[in-house]
Order: sequence, then C-alpha cells, then structure tokens
Amino acid sequence: MFAGFNFRSNNLQEEYPLLSTIDGQIGLFLFSDCENIVIDYRNNEIIINAPSLPTEGMPMRQFSDCYGFCTKVKINGVEQDAIIAPSMSTVYLRDENKSSKTYTDEEIIEYGKTGTPRTPSNKYKNITVQIGDVTVQCKGYLTSRRNGEMDGESAKRMVRKINILGYPVFAGHRIQLDFKNWVFRMD
Repeated sequence: MFAGFNFRSNNLQEEYPLLSTIDGQIGLFLFSDCENIVIDYRNNEIIINAPSLPTEGMPMRQFSDCYGFCTKVKINGVEQDAIIAPSMSTVYLRDENKSSKTYTDEEIIEYGKTGTPRTPSNKYKNITVQIGDVTVQCKGYLTSRRNGEMDGESAKRMVRKINILGYPVFAGHRIQLDFKNWVFRMD
C-alpha cells in the first residue's frame, strides 16, 4: 500500500524469469530506523549502515505520512520532485514534467482521490534524469504501461501529479537513502 492506494503485488519469478532467485519484495520503510541503506545494483547487495557514497547528496524527505521517500531530480533539465521506488519496473512521469511546478504532498494525495485518471497506454518518451551529479537516460511513461501494474484509479490519478522513479533509473548504480541526515545519494 502506498499513499492509501493498493498496488498489485508482483510475483517477480513469473514476470522476470531470469530472476529465479528472487523470493519477494520488501519496502524501503522497513529500513527507516537504520542510519542508512545502500542498494547496490552492481553487486546485487543491500547494505545497512554503510559509509556514505562518494557523491553529491540530495535532500530527501518522507512523502506525506506514507511509506515513500521523495527527492529533487532534474528531468530533461527541469527540477522537480520524484518518489524513490526502486522496486517499480517503470519510471512514471507527471503530466507537468516540462515545468518546475510543485504540489504539496496533500495536494497530490487529494488529487489522487478526486482527480481524473488517464487511460492506460504504452506511450513513453526518452528522458534524461539527473540526480545530484549522476545522469541517466531511460524511458518515462505518462501512465501505467501495463494493464494492472497499478491497481485502481486513485493510483493512476496520483501519478499525474508526481514522478515515480523506478528500476530503469537505478540499474547499474548504487543508491543510498540516508535516514540519519535525510539525504539521497546515487553513484
């Protein structure tokens, strides 16, 4: 559950047959009592209370009272907020990703409850995501790319107001969520 919205749970072994050693998913909030967590996609490791990664740190905050964390990023050169969601298989772009307009967490959640959902499609655009001093090029989708990837209209509505960074941004990198200093790092 994220922001009061239910997301479909994934059987990763069914969806990604090459990942036959994966047993399931755990949420980042499980680690929020630690000083920090490093998710190392290069070596397939999770390291708790690791030394700081040698890269620029970006301020991080908890998204509202939900089980999600948010940081500032640049998407195609425009600074904006994004939720850090390393277990999502896709990068979701908010409607206004070409502008730096920001919404409060409460506005995003309220829109998720009352706004207009978008019809699911496979439409994407190639984007450049910059987090600190690291730049990644990947596909960004404007809505759920697979039917059922996000259950319910509320989740689809919310995606229209905030970016959600998934695995394509973090693949091949190490990310660190520093809960002691509330900083996000990626190298």
